[in-house]
Amino acid sequence: MITCWLCKRETKIKDNDFGDHRCEHCNVLISILDPAKPDWIGENKNKTSYEEYLDKKEEQVKPPKHENKDFEKVTVGEMIPGVIAEINYDKEHKFKGFQGKEDTIQMGVRFKFTLEGCQYPHYSRWMKFSYAEKANLYKIFITKLVENPMPDMDLDLDLLKNMQVKTLWNENGEYQNLESIFPVGAKVKATDPLPTEEPIQEPPDEA
Repeated sequence: MITCWLCKRETKIKDNDFGDHRCEHCNVLISILDPAKPDWIGENKNKTSYEEYLDKKEEQVKPPKHENKDFEKVTVGEMIPGVIAEINYDKEHKFKGFQGKEDTIQMGVRFKFTLEGCQYPHYSRWMKFSYAEKANLYKIFITKLVENPMPDMDLDLDLLKNMQVKTLWNENGEYQNLESIFPVGAKVKATDPLPTEEPIQEPPDEA
């Protein structure tokens, strides 16, 4: 008989039965070392049975470790000049339900910016692709960047690509969100032709 180091109850193990055993009560590993073989390490490799237990206990009661990632940030509360480098579309973007409502799958859109003094691109949040009066896309972008805006107007959103803008950002935990945007120069007209300039040189995405 041997006393388990964890539950302190006795387990039936024959005398001189060296090696790895399991407690018949709590199933923890009990390693009985052979004095004649001091270098023997058993099935638990380079760890003692106690360390093995702690590893398993940590896996059972602790969530996966969160990888802290440093994001390039801009100065909050100051106008940051930049360019709308790209407009991304997602036909089946998942939007989280508001105040407990079910999540929805809708076409989404977000803006990619090249900002002055920044090494990496910065992005707006994903928004529902809608020009409705209360839609974020309409309130934040269309009303500020398009001449004579109207809800549900006939507008090709790609007209805003390569547009020179000034942006204002706010803090949202470890991230930053676009708070407001303004044109540098004239606003876009819905009747303007799509931009045909060469694509601007964009910085690489942040790793």
